Amino acid sequence: MKCTVALWCLLVATPVLVAQDTSFVAMQQRGKIAMGVDQYTSVPVFDDLPDGGRIELQRDRDDPAGTRIIRDHLRSIAQAFLTGDFSTSALVHMQEVPGSRAMAARRIEITYTFRELPRGGELWIISRDTTAVRAIHQFLSFQRGDHHRHCPPTQASLGNTVDPVYLRCQVTEPVRWSASNARAVYPSMLLRAGIGGLVRFLLVVDQSGRIDSSSIRTLKSPHALFETAGRSALRTWSATPATVGPKPVRQLVDVVFVFAVAESPASCPASGQQGDDDVFVICVKGTKAR
Repeated sequence: MKCTVALWCLLVATPVLVAQDTSFVAMQQRGKIAMGVDQYTSVPVFDDLPDGGRIELQRDRDDPAGTRIIRDHLRSIAQAFLTGDFSTSALVHMQEVPGSRAMAARRIEITYTFRELPRGGELWIISRDTTAVRAIHQFLSFQRGDHHRHCPPTQASLGNTVDPVYLRCQVTEPVRWSASNARAVYPSMLLRAGIGGLVRFLLVVDQSGRIDSSSIRTLKSPHALFETAGRSALRTWSATPATVGPKPVRQLVDVVFVFAVAESPASCPASGQQGDDDVFVICVKGTKAR
């Protein structure tokens, strides 16, 4: 089972673990050549969105030079993708990446927007064309699988031998959220303005199935009001805790609230667990008052 998306790579697989898969090691080396930064100390994220997706790459430490290299790389591939050139991805993975051919064919239907992040940047890949969106999701799904398929040893990666926090790929049964958990209240000011957005939290669910409030970290929020709404909902959430064998354990979980205005062309994704990932998505649909 693959080990997913953001902080999990901050905890990143040990050299002993990755050395067991020479193809993975070779891909990491090709990635270093193509991107200019060490792949084991950089954090990639590949998110599906209702209207496309996003690629994020950041250093896992303060590194001004590495941050500049990442930003230059993301700007460069944005320009390449815009022209239908996916040769860098093919080089890193030593094959044509699924979805890339269709993305090239539908390139006039896709916009690529680069944004700086504190230790790197992100590339938003957006389209209103359903064929293009499907191809984008295929492209990102392959990237997630190839980059995040290794699960680090629990104690070595998390460093807490008394009360460790586990990743989804390390547990027997993962956290299962209660179906009655609140979806969050759409901030009225943003709803009236027709503003939507995606808020992402990283948090720990303890052995009793409650969220450790001190663990909640905001990974992304386009507006403080969205973040406040998400945090307010999370304070009431409960779950069936993760287990290792018969024993309840603490698990690191990624939760995404998608706030979408009903009149917007972008639709909400299906709420629930996203495949084998740690990401749990909740869609909050709002209707503007007339």
